Amino acid sequence: MKGFLLCTFIYGLLFLSICYGLSFMADKGLKRSTNNDHQTWNMIVEGEINAELLVAGSSRAMRLIDPKILEDKTGLDSYNLGMEGARLRSQLARWDSYLAYNKPPRVIIQTVDLMSMGHAETVFKKQQYLPFLSDNNIYDHLKLVDNRLFLDRYFPLYKYHGYMDEFKEGLRLYAGQSPSIKHTEYKGFEAKDKSWNREFKQMTDTLKRGYLLHPDELIEEGFEILDDMIKDCRKRNIQLVLVFTPQYSGFTDLQVQTDSLVMGFEQLGKESNVHFINYVYDPICSDTTYFYNAMHLNRKGATVFTEQLAKDLMTKGILD
Repeated sequence: MKGFLLCTFIYGLLFLSICYGLSFMADKGLKRSTNNDHQTWNMIVEGEINAELLVAGSSRAMRLIDPKILEDKTGLDSYNLGMEGARLRSQLARWDSYLAYNKPPRVIIQTVDLMSMGHAETVFKKQQYLPFLSDNNIYDHLKLVDNRLFLDRYFPLYKYHGYMDEFKEGLRLYAGQSPSIKHTEYKGFEAKDKSWNREFKQMTDTLKRGYLLHPDELIEEGFEILDDMIKDCRKRNIQLVLVFTPQYSGFTDLQVQTDSLVMGFEQLGKESNVHFINYVYDPICSDTTYFYNAMHLNRKGATVFTEQLAKDLMTKGILD
């Protein structure tokens, strides 16, 4: 019996060692990946960005604000940290990680809108975080979105369940092979060369109530997170600018909370001495030639908007 238990213990220990080893190799390999998400995360944790002007937010930041234009117009080295599908709670993982490993920027442009307030029910595109879950700056925020994330962090190889392509790619890269996915962003920015599509029409056709509501508790949570961001910037002597990015006017009409949200951002700005720039009623919002869906500008729209944003940053004295 003792022999059986000893063998079980030894084989169990060997199995765990193999699992931890494979997980380590996959993690190490993915950190060499050139896909957009992993490369940006790796640059963040390695402290390789150190921008003077930082753009933060959801895909509304990533798709709409071109750091090249900001650099040309302001003279400040710029980088876009926008995250696809990320609400403010998840954005904090990137916010804290960046400030932990990189020099504080002079200015942060934080995009805000109704849909990004609060947290989501799941971690969107969880595969981007797999090699970095041991980092508390990332994990501590994501676990508030998904309390089952401890399984991914502490149980070897569990996190790669359902992400076999990432696991294989990590092992390939660890073995020294070339990345299979090319990096397509410019300093975190990736515009879409698309025209207006049918998504908005399809959404309105299926909308039962005739309007869109975001849960009040998520809006409250969003303002609490923004308040924490403001305090963090004040402590680090960073100038924070809140920007409500353009969205299609028809979509704004459906969001009955838009006016009250704008008033909330304005009030927050006044109380905290933070600039708030609102583009939700800008003329660009009525022209679908600048959009590919209701919430995102296409490349043409992003160029026009970023040029306007850079001009406003200069004329309003924000960058003085």
